[in-house]
Amino acid sequence: MRIAGLARRLGQPGGAEESMRTLFEDLAPEHRTIMFGHTSGNLDQDRVVSQRVLAADLDLHGVLQVPTAYLEFYLRFRRQLERFCPSLIFAQHELGLLGARQDAPQILFLRDESLLPSSLSKRGIGRLVFNPVAQAVQRRLFGEVIHGSDLLVANSKHTAKKYNRQWGVNPKVVYPFVDVDEFKIETTGDKILHVTPTLNKGINVTLDVADQLPGEDFLVVGREPPAGIRDRIQESTNVEYRGYVDNMREVYRETKLVLMPSRWEEPFGRVPLESGISGIPTLCSGRGGLGEAVGTDDLIVESNAPVEYVRTIKSVLADYETYAKLVRQNALSKRASEQMEKLKTTVKRQLDMDL
Repeated sequence: MRIAGLARRLGQPGGAEESMRTLFEDLAPEHRTIMFGHTSGNLDQDRVVSQRVLAADLDLHGVLQVPTAYLEFYLRFRRQLERFCPSLIFAQHELGLLGARQDAPQILFLRDESLLPSSLSKRGIGRLVFNPVAQAVQRRLFGEVIHGSDLLVANSKHTAKKYNRQWGVNPKVVYPFVDVDEFKIETTGDKILHVTPTLNKGINVTLDVADQLPGEDFLVVGREPPAGIRDRIQESTNVEYRGYVDNMREVYRETKLVLMPSRWEEPFGRVPLESGISGIPTLCSGRGGLGEAVGTDDLIVESNAPVEYVRTIKSVLADYETYAKLVRQNALSKRASEQMEKLKTTVKRQLDMDL
């Protein structure tokens, strides 16, 4: 079968693109596959068609960014996709419009809220989003992608419910394809980890927790934090900031617990699976799909208050082996191979196609 993947970004992908890459590595031995996407630099890989999409790098106002990106992705990759003549298309984000206009059936991955018109104001687009014309254009664009796809696959029950409420559709749920074996380590460390030091990710909560637990060492990794947060980290005696890290296995070697006190509704969370395979528990706010990712209510801090994280940390550390076993089992049950089988079964049942 000829299978095309429309993945948005290539080269230095995020979680959604990593999931697509893992899927296509699984499909490649049995099918003729190709992936299309944007890259800012040179990308020399087999079975990949990449181009620079200017709208993906331009800092346009949100009302312009959305339709401009969809149109440019469509125009840049249309002829190449048609020449490939796919039998099946997997798509996500802006490239979903291109796939929806092809003759081949399209499976659309719903990775976030980017195809929900109500999410535009949450992404900082501002008051112009309430312009009736802009809203109508965006809704029509998103509707063509949603209703032009043959199978919708959400990355969590949380995401599926959002699309059901907005569009009246019933996406199937398949968790992201996380190859947990890539992150498995034999020995772990003694630090408490926070990934991505932004306010949305709750870094201020983690720093408050660090203040209340001076005997614990905290490690923060990810993109450069805001100035105020950077100053707090520098002033702290038990928090180390290490910047962006390519090899998370090395970080997990130093880690005994992960904190994810997110303020925003995360669609899902890869980190609880990456760390969980080595028996490292993740304590989270439970916002969005995070509760599904961690797999047990004991690791969800509903109030998201620092004092409650301190209490939960002490509770988990007091019974560490029990929680280590639980999170290993959770990671194994949600690993890529299990989700691949679920996807293949769903595609066979819904589209009568064998992957």
